Amino acid sequence: MKNWSYGINSLYKTGHVFLEEAPWYVFAIARAVEWTCDHMPAIPLPDRAIKDDDGEETTLKDYYGELNHLWHAKVHDPVFQWAEKQKRMTTIEMSYEKVKELFYKSDSKFFDDHEKIGEESEEE
Repeated sequence: MKNWSYGINSLYKTGHVFLEEAPWYVFAIARAVEWTCDHMPAIPLPDRAIKDDDGEETTLKDYYGELNHLWHAKVHDPVFQWAEKQKRMTTIEMSYEKVKELFYKSDSKFFDDHEKIGEESEEE
């Protein structure tokens, strides 16, 4: 499967197009785990004693805070790191104008917002 994306710098007027390639299931697993992060409740964790990464005594609540932070650290991030290692990334550098020409129709609000940011930065 292939996934195209882009990045721009509206101040310096530079752009890049990115192509990620991997088996379909890599994208599916990454999206599924990402979706759970967006919907994981912020439930406070109990004051249960644990050892932190340095081997020092602490509590779940002090170390992670809430369930969504624990989920991110122990599930989402390892799965995301695995998925990124499975992907082959190709970066194509091109002018800001060319990136805008290719992607403006599908994401005009993004470009319009970033052009405003670039104009405000130039004024400073």
